[in-house]
Amino acid sequence: PAIVDVYVPNGKKRGKINTIEAEALVAYLQEELEEGGELCKRNASVGIISLMGKEQSRVIRKLLLQCLTDEQLSRHRIVVGDPSSLQGDERSVILLSMVASKGSCPTQTGRMYEQRFNVALSRARDRMVLFRSVRSADVPSRQDLKVHTISFFSSKKEQIQVLNRTPSSNLNLFTDSTVEGQVLNFLSEEGYSFDTSCTIAGSLAV
Repeated sequence: PAIVDVYVPNGKKRGKINTIEAEALVAYLQEELEEGGELCKRNASVGIISLMGKEQSRVIRKLLLQCLTDEQLSRHRIVVGDPSSLQGDERSVILLSMVASKGSCPTQTGRMYEQRFNVALSRARDRMVLFRSVRSADVPSRQDLKVHTISFFSSKKEQIQVLNRTPSSNLNLFTDSTVEGQVLNFLSEEGYSFDTSCTIAGSLAV
């Protein structure tokens, strides 16, 4: 699938870190990069972006060094950081960590966050995967960019229960078949008009 939405129900933000969400992300990537895994077979390059500060990216990087080999890190050109880490760069697959959780959900609005989210959501060539521990209803402000991001990822998707993906939590995984279909549906529902004979190619942006 081109767009994947992973809800981590037990994820909890403490300070600027959500350890369970980080573990879920790394478990997903580890499985995909194992011999026979899809991303392994496609030799896909991977970028991992924390949507809330560098602290989360440091936790993810530490877990990756424990779980992946040097050969995997090099072969898949894995980079981990905040949005600025991939400014002007792309990867086949981008994994996003939202970090926030219910009751610990700082508002992200304004031009600065718009730029950060735009960079994060425009780095993927083939697939974006969002890992989140918060639902839209748990976000206090409707103007928060997390609300719009969740709406983009979660709209019109078939829900698949994924059990025992990590030792610490179960995940709800949502998928969509094509980038083009998902983006066009989302734009249409938001009230945008466009020529449906055109195709959407390249990186994703919201």
